[in-house]
Amino acid sequence: MATRTVSDKHFEVVAAALLGRARLAISYYGRARDESNERKVSPQQLLHYRGNWYLIAYCHVRHGLRSFAMDSIQAANATQETAFEADAAQLEKFIGAGYGIYSGGDVQWARLRFTAPRSRWVAREVWHPEQKSQLASNGTLLLEVPFTDATELAMDILRHGKHVEVLEPQALREAVMHELVSASAMYSP
Repeated sequence: MATRTVSDKHFEVVAAALLGRARLAISYYGRARDESNERKVSPQQLLHYRGNWYLIAYCHVRHGLRSFAMDSIQAANATQETAFEADAAQLEKFIGAGYGIYSGGDVQWARLRFTAPRSRWVAREVWHPEQKSQLASNGTLLLEVPFTDATELAMDILRHGKHVEVLEPQALREAVMHELVSASAMYSP
């Protein structure tokens, strides 16, 4: 599993602000948009997920909970302002509702069918605590997982290549298909 390096200085500032209940002023690089922006955030929790650190914080610019990859924080400074404390239930819902580290939005359910050979591995995996799975008599596995943002789920689906089919929702099926077609085009003469 690939991990990313976090600046010790930024980690210390974020951790101290979290413990001291102080707001942070951060400069954050968003990889998806390839741009940096300034944010005022109230740290809620540090989360270690798949070998990488994330700051779960209330963003005073977006007026809601957000996750920030710690390795994308370019600068971090504690302010004199007291951090806003999110409701525990709201925080739990944000962190645990969907699939992976990407959160927010309405919960949808993905239905995935794995081939019999791949099912022998996937049947023992926990993709999400609320997942549902059913092994068919032909050895295929139907896996249902909740998600709120398809980004990480699509990456995990794609690693199974021809051994998995997205049955629904249609938007996820089309997103995975688009990625497979684009990848295939890279290898075509």
